[in-house]
Amino acid sequence: MTTTSKPFRILSRHIAPAVVALSLIAANSAMADAAGVTLINSKLATIPGIKAGTTVATASPNDLLHALCLALDTLPAGATPAQVAAIVESALQVDGAGKKRGDKDKIAGQVIATAIANNNITDASVIAAVTKAVFNVNAGNTTAALTATGKAVALSGAIKATSPAVALAVGQALGGTGPTDFGGTPAEVGKLLADTSKALGTSAAKSAAAFESFSQGFLTDELAAADRKTQAEAAAAAVASGIPAAAGSILGGYIASLGAQTNAQLLSAAQGYVANAKLAKALGEVIAATTETHTDKTALFNGLSANQKDAAKALIAQGVLRAGSAADVNGVLDAYLPSVTDRSKIAATVATGNGDNEAKLAAIVTKLATNQDATKAAGIGAGVISGIGALNPESADAAIKALIQAGTLFTTSDSRNALGVAIAPKVKSYSAVGFMAAGIAELNIAASPATANAAAVATANAIMSKASKAATDVAYRTAALSGVADKKAFAVALATANSKFALNAAVGASLADESQAGDITAAIIPLGKTSISKAPVIAAAVAAAVGEERATEVAAKVGALVSETGTVAGKPLKVATIKTLATALGKAIQAKPGVSTANRGDELGEVAALLTNSLIQAYGGNAVSDATKIAARDKAIIALGSAVMSVLSKKSVEESKALIADLSVAEDIAGSIALTIHSAGLPAVQRDALFATGGALEKAFVKGGGKAGTPDALEVLNSLNKVRNQTGNFDQIFEDGTKNSNTDLQNIFNDKETDKRNG
Repeated sequence: MTTTSKPFRILSRHIAPAVVALSLIAANSAMADAAGVTLINSKLATIPGIKAGTTVATASPNDLLHALCLALDTLPAGATPAQVAAIVESALQVDGAGKKRGDKDKIAGQVIATAIANNNITDASVIAAVTKAVFNVNAGNTTAALTATGKAVALSGAIKATSPAVALAVGQALGGTGPTDFGGTPAEVGKLLADTSKALGTSAAKSAAAFESFSQGFLTDELAAADRKTQAEAAAAAVASGIPAAAGSILGGYIASLGAQTNAQLLSAAQGYVANAKLAKALGEVIAATTETHTDKTALFNGLSANQKDAAKALIAQGVLRAGSAADVNGVLDAYLPSVTDRSKIAATVATGNGDNEAKLAAIVTKLATNQDATKAAGIGAGVISGIGALNPESADAAIKALIQAGTLFTTSDSRNALGVAIAPKVKSYSAVGFMAAGIAELNIAASPATANAAAVATANAIMSKASKAATDVAYRTAALSGVADKKAFAVALATANSKFALNAAVGASLADESQAGDITAAIIPLGKTSISKAPVIAAAVAAAVGEERATEVAAKVGALVSETGTVAGKPLKVATIKTLATALGKAIQAKPGVSTANRGDELGEVAALLTNSLIQAYGGNAVSDATKIAARDKAIIALGSAVMSVLSKKSVEESKALIADLSVAEDIAGSIALTIHSAGLPAVQRDALFATGGALEKAFVKGGGKAGTPDALEVLNSLNKVRNQTGNFDQIFEDGTKNSNTDLQNIFNDKETDKRNG
């Protein structure tokens, strides 16, 4: 059986003895660390399945982070930064036997990020104290202290998990109050910034604002003014080629550390960056981060671009536009575009980073597209949408609308759809393609509101056909338009137009209106041989995409399509499909991220119950009397239950965490199937045969709970006994699959746990 622990919250008012000890001896760092190690070690011992004697040095990373959260949960409300930091630092301390973690450098960032996120820490002073403590963990112990790489990883964890304001405080707090107070030389300050950039890696662009603030605080606190320029530029140059966003953040932090700068000072600094060959690939990022306060962006562009090559001019234009507003676009591009022979070739560069302001982006697109032919316009559109797709895919709708409205080339639905078809295959961001399709469809709907669904379907189908990998995004964003009033009708029409995209239509439309997920899926599946053969795959894909509670509705609606032979009108799924369907839905529920373990168990019980009722009805409900059909039905029910149980984890997990459900859920699955059988009104002789002690159903379900005699297997047997003997509140503690009207399903949707777990 699983062990349940209290949720991780730093504001808990439970004060453990070890924490009292921490508060009493907080002035003594070494003693505080020792107490923290003892506390975390004690929490490790409570984790299910963990090996006896596991310590902070020997625990797996996941178990260590789990125990850290449990330890932090024991802190009193209003705990001081020093108290919090002492526990977090202890996760990487040498253990009681003096053993160190072999992966200390790799997980330092995870330790900080986990403490911040799982314990809802928002206080800058606490985060700064935690970061500094981890940064300096095992100080003085040359073999156990973090290496330079480990320190960079630690800082990257804090930067990714915090806001710019907090990152500034972290940078200021690392060393204390004076130059190189963190213990390094000026050159080591620069190297730490570069190493932290590398630790941020691909997340540097998303963390750009926080990293810039950190750089500002760190450079101000750790370096004398005379050293900052040299070290900031060296750090930026070291990463400019591989991580352009990080180079911009470092130099942006440096400029901010200088205080208010005049236009002349900003231009002079930026001219130095343009002349630095090592910064060439990061010019857009660097100029964007360092010239925001320059008040004349056209003059800035002219001052930076004089005598520069075409490639540099495009990056300079990008950076200046990123540093400016929509009002600056015309002046900057009027200064730049006369020297451009093919605007489609510079569109991606100019647009990159400008997707966070749709008004500015629209102004850029409009200016680029003016007086261009259809081919060049398509190239500009592909470039712009590719340029913004990684960070701001949602702005693709604004970009395509601006492109279409920039002239008179795309005045019909067909011409607008053709534009989307030309652009879509060239864009790697599937989400951006989806938003672009929605933008085109919205214009087409506005032109023909009486046929809104048809217009949206035509756009989606045309673009999906040329960008199949983006098909689900296209279906989703198009269906989500307010002009598409009937999401189910849209999905059916789209799947009918091209059965190849039946799954994409079902998932996309269901995401657009999750309350219809079951009905949409059930409407798509009967459309043709392709969707029928892929029914379990389609149902599982929808269940995986929408909220976890909606998996129940998918099971109920798709299960209702099942018939004995698959030939009944409107019910095309053969009974043989039910096992595959159950397994697919079960796996989809288990794989859904961020769902509590207990709630996964709830969904699995509901799915098993509803599909069981579908099977019973497929064979004629309580009116069936043919012995062959009865035997086939009973065999199918057993196979169904076993299929759902097969997706359960054989290893016990903790229900308070977002982990897959384990064998303890088998009792809910078995009990819910049994209650559904009991409630279906089958003749007593048929019901008794299914419930027979030692019968096939009992043997299969008990086996599904694990080895004979284990707690979970015994609980399965106990659940079956409660239903077949009608003892206690048997009719209330499990899910009843016969209650599958829309009202009943809504009630199930509102119930986040199984009746059994609710007590």
